[in-house]
Amino acid sequence: MKQYTRKQLKEYARLGLARDLTTVDPDTLPKWYEKIGVSRGIYGMNGGLIWDKVTGEYGVILSRSSNLFRLF
Repeated sequence: MKQYTRKQLKEYARLGLARDLTTVDPDTLPKWYEKIGVSRGIYGMNGGLIWDKVTGEYGVILSRSSNLFRLF
């Protein structure tokens, strides 16, 4: 997996290149996905980028939420 900064992941969401999955309902998270990259800080993972294999769109998680640990 590729390393990203949180700033890069926020930029993907801001530009509309990736859908923000940080606060969505866990039932709406993609079931079939590929992990593209993560953002790491001094306390471990703090963000991630995935690719949904069904819809073909990217998803980004921007904070240490339960959705981050469900997918990664």
